[in-house]
Amino acid sequence: MAQSDREMTISELSSRAGLSVSTIKFYIRRELLPKPIKTGKTRGVYNRRHLYRLQLIQKIRKEGNLGLEKIRAITSVMDAWEEDERRERKPASSEQEEVILDAATALFRAKGYEGVTIADIVEGAGIGRSTFYKHFRDKKGLFIACLRRIILREGIPEPGTEGEETDLFTAFDKSAQSYFRDSPLWRDMIKRLRAAAINDPEEFEGMLEEALGLKIDRFERRIRKTVEQGFLRAVNPKLLAVMLLGIQDSCAEYISRGQFDESPDRLFEEVKDIILYGVLQKRESSESA
Repeated sequence: MAQSDREMTISELSSRAGLSVSTIKFYIRRELLPKPIKTGKTRGVYNRRHLYRLQLIQKIRKEGNLGLEKIRAITSVMDAWEEDERRERKPASSEQEEVILDAATALFRAKGYEGVTIADIVEGAGIGRSTFYKHFRDKKGLFIACLRRIILREGIPEPGTEGEETDLFTAFDKSAQSYFRDSPLWRDMIKRLRAAAINDPEEFEGMLEEALGLKIDRFERRIRKTVEQGFLRAVNPKLLAVMLLGIQDSCAEYISRGQFDESPDRLFEEVKDIILYGVLQKRESSESA
């Protein structure tokens, strides 16, 4: 494979994509195109991923007649998918990465997303900047990684994974128990992200959607599998996922404020009873005849 196929300057990328350098830089600023790969303090290179992305953007604009914000939404999904693929291929998180995530989560909760700098994270984790960039592309990616780790620790096994519960209701119960244990982390982080989205919607609304989407998607996949195995009747899995997330968030918030007399364990059972059996009184057989 030729060197030019692996690495390109922005001028070479411009020539191969048929776009001006200023257009490429504009796409990078609007987060439609990934940033160049740093090879020094002031130098970066591009590769075929950048070329293919530019070709895709041109095709969408020409054939789909979509504006930049719509295209950005599409490329954001692609970036998230590529990041998930990269993490799945990567060995288990290193101890150093866990230290960064721990330090960043504490800082984000204490100071908010906008109030935290890379310098704060580096100092809090006791690492150098080069080590930070070895594990994370930027602060935004780190924030999403913190949220993803909270979600993955909730105890819902992925469909088909080793050790998956045969009784999927038991899996949901374990998820709820874990959620209420970790919910202060999730609530604090989402509050911080919502605040950032209010102050700068263009920058953070998509990030908020992605974070909530991660949560909902995990619920939705579990519900689909539960329906397939016959534990639940056929329902709209995404709608039920959104409803369950709302129930969890509301209950967790009230429990944290001491608004219920019952213990969390008792509340779990009551919520499960309401969801599974509804709220209507059973009618006498004579009334239904």
